[in-house]
Amino acid sequence: MLQKLTQWQRMRISQTLWQKQTGRLGFRWFHEQGLPTPFVLDEVQVLVSADVSLEVLQLRLSAAQEDGRLLDVQDPELLRDSFDASALHIKLILRGQLVASGRVILLQGERRRSEINQTLVELPDSVIVDSEVAEISRICTHPDYRRGHLLTLLLAECAWNAFLRGAQYLIGYCVESLVPVYLRFAGEQLPFSGRHPLYNGRESLVVRIDLNKVVRGEDVPWVAWARFLAPRLGVIEQSAPELHRWSFLLKSQGARLLRPYLNEALKLTLLRSA
Repeated sequence: MLQKLTQWQRMRISQTLWQKQTGRLGFRWFHEQGLPTPFVLDEVQVLVSADVSLEVLQLRLSAAQEDGRLLDVQDPELLRDSFDASALHIKLILRGQLVASGRVILLQGERRRSEINQTLVELPDSVIVDSEVAEISRICTHPDYRRGHLLTLLLAECAWNAFLRGAQYLIGYCVESLVPVYLRFAGEQLPFSGRHPLYNGRESLVVRIDLNKVVRGEDVPWVAWARFLAPRLGVIEQSAPELHRWSFLLKSQGARLLRPYLNEALKLTLLRSA
């Protein structure tokens, strides 16, 4: 019966079921029923903490095991490492449940603070020895809540928090299949790679994101920039002269005018992935 419905009808059904469901019904259920992911970004609470909780460690383990890694690990405490203590932990909470998390480390020009440099591959000074470089890692989404723009929101939150703290570049590592995700957000693939012990010998590639470009919306999908970052720019406009250029002001004004329709535009992308 669902196959005879239009895409918008299926989205409306999905959204109605989500709103009526008070329990922890994940996105996976909707895919199993042939329905698109409900749009829930307006319900997500973002928490920033200097401490890593057991819940975050459990999420890291669950996400890894969903991907076929660390299948013999049972204790989530084994997912804690020395870099957690100096990191800023970004958490997305949906209906009281942790659904995504990641961490940002301000390197402060110190090699020892970089997980990439210590664990994956030694980086040259031109990449890492700079007080304005931050590192992103341990990005993970709950297995039942994937394909719903939570990863986009999480990356935007990590980038924003790094930028607010003075970072100009954000470096990270990922497997080859995820490189395009970073490239879409003012990112570039650097010529460095290694094999991280948490990835079962799979090669991980180093990527770098220009945070100034992200904030200005350059080399970034306009809808994502307008939805996730543009509403916050008033916080830094007074201290960022480059945000007063006519081209940027025009783009920002367009984002303000179209803000009521941005969620609908993002829903279209969820329909495509259904």
